[in-house]
Amino acid sequence: MWIVTLSLRDGTKPSYIIHQEEIMRKLIILAAVMMLASGMSFSQTATPKVTKRQVNQQARIREGVKSGELTKKEAVKLEGQQAKISHDKAKAKSDGVVTERESKAPA
Repeated sequence: MWIVTLSLRDGTKPSYIIHQEEIMRKLIILAAVMMLASGMSFSQTATPKVTKRQVNQQARIREGVKSGELTKKEAVKLEGQQAKISHDKAKAKSDGVVTERESKAPA
């Protein structure tokens, strides 16, 4: 239990008892609500599978160019396809929710 003492204008000093358990309970509830809200907004726009695939594809394109398996023209075409996927992903996220249909749309 905490005791907070304040001075009023007339010089009197009333004491207010604040229960530590009540404060902690309110802080825990506030923290939980904030975490839940941030998690909900993240989960609605998260596209980890697409992002992972894009990173993998970029690495494959780099390796193909480096090893000579891809020509510059082929690499440019593949990069264009990756750019379209990035554009589509950004468009899907623009309203704050990536729907099931948007997440399964062919690239």
